[in-house]
Amino acid sequence: MSHILVIIAILAAATALRLSGIHFGLPYTYHPDEPGTVNVAVWFFTTGDLNPRSFLYPTLYMYIVAVVYLGCYLLGLWQGKFAYPSEMPLPGYLMIGVGRSEVPEQFLLARLTTATLGVLTVGVAYYIAKRLWGHRSGWIAALWVAVSSLHVANSQFATVDVPMTLMVILSLAFCVRLMATGHWRDYLLAGLFAGFAIATKYNALPIIVSLVIAHSLRSYPRLVDWRLAVGLGATVLAFLVGTPYAFVEFDTFRADVLFQLRYYATGHPGAEGPDTWWWILRNLLQREGSLLPMGILGVAATILTPGDRRTLPLSAFILTYYMLMGHQVVRFERNLVPFIPALAVLAAGFVEATIQQAHSQKFANFVYAGLAGLIVGGLIIPLAQVVQRNSLLSQKDVRTVATEWIVTHIPTGSHIAGEPYAPTLDPKMYRVEYFGSAIEHEAEWYMVQGFDYLMLSSGMYKRFYVQTARYAHQVVQYESLFHAFPRVATFAGPMMGYPGSEIIILGIQR
Repeated sequence: MSHILVIIAILAAATALRLSGIHFGLPYTYHPDEPGTVNVAVWFFTTGDLNPRSFLYPTLYMYIVAVVYLGCYLLGLWQGKFAYPSEMPLPGYLMIGVGRSEVPEQFLLARLTTATLGVLTVGVAYYIAKRLWGHRSGWIAALWVAVSSLHVANSQFATVDVPMTLMVILSLAFCVRLMATGHWRDYLLAGLFAGFAIATKYNALPIIVSLVIAHSLRSYPRLVDWRLAVGLGATVLAFLVGTPYAFVEFDTFRADVLFQLRYYATGHPGAEGPDTWWWILRNLLQREGSLLPMGILGVAATILTPGDRRTLPLSAFILTYYMLMGHQVVRFERNLVPFIPALAVLAAGFVEATIQQAHSQKFANFVYAGLAGLIVGGLIIPLAQVVQRNSLLSQKDVRTVATEWIVTHIPTGSHIAGEPYAPTLDPKMYRVEYFGSAIEHEAEWYMVQGFDYLMLSSGMYKRFYVQTARYAHQVVQYESLFHAFPRVATFAGPMMGYPGSEIIILGIQR
């Protein structure tokens, strides 16, 4: 009974961390990726048309959220906002990081869906580690995922990274099972969740390697086996279920996948640079503390320990996913989330193996103390970041603060220009136009067009200042705007829970 109470407490803590501040920004649609996924999910629900006609992301997560929107519809029906699903409006979206939703519950329900899947991931990490080494290891693995800085942050967004991570770790759980049982049902379930993972985000493709390795270790030297065909066939079937129109609209699907490959291989201002291999390790270490080195030791122990290959599918996923991500020029922290559960399980395994090795040694107490310090450090560092970020997430976004100031201080009817991540203004109050970036036009153009104010956001302009040598031209253009027009107001504060953001209002003098 005590075992159950401990994991319930861990899951409750994981839930609390993910729900804190989850309403951030609403009714404004501040996250750059949320409107895209929510818009597609609302379209599915309101029209019944399940063809997304775009495949930059596969569609399983949007289908899940579309089902969840039954609750949003019933709430709107009860409040008298709409009588039929077709009357539910699409989310407000003007520009990346700019927009206001008429039905903010659409975003909140989608975020709650992601948070729920994130908590389930904690439970699956516990299950795998417990199955391999016992309850103590299960608790350690679950705690690491529960407080993970990267995992918690992305569990609060209506985006695909946490849902994909759940599907990946579920597939790995059944890979571990099939190595023990060899039962076709475990092959089937490992393949199904592998396909669902890829149907959530294409990055999950390395999970297929884990399935093949799990089978090879189980069946060697007899590698050709109908059960592997069951697993791989289930992978294809699950992908078809999650993204069925990929084959109906195959030309569009192929073009969008190729676009994503080119995009990650070329560049994205502010999210690119050399030595992505080291960038991945550095960010995991900074965000997750001792989880990374202990997870790496777990990978090494898996590879080097003879006779025990039960965790090789997890190590295989970590290594192949690392190879995939390390080759990219564009790198986003959200793409590191799938590492977390597998690293947590392997780190828990390393802890257990070390305890067993030291058990009969005279210096065992010193080993236990060292492990305790590493575990506590591995929990405190990300937990402190989570608490700080959730506190900032619960505060007003810097764009909201700037919007309130504009409404109070800038005359109604003013002609205002903005760029991505700038304040969202009511078009009934102001003549507002948004551009892909403020430097699409020179200072003189804004004067000729009769603009009164220009809104700049660090969410846009700072990305060019990260690599001033590469983007020297863009930096010069922004500096030209800063020098051409006086600052009317400057606002500093958090943006989506991250500190150090800035909104600048320039007055255009004609």
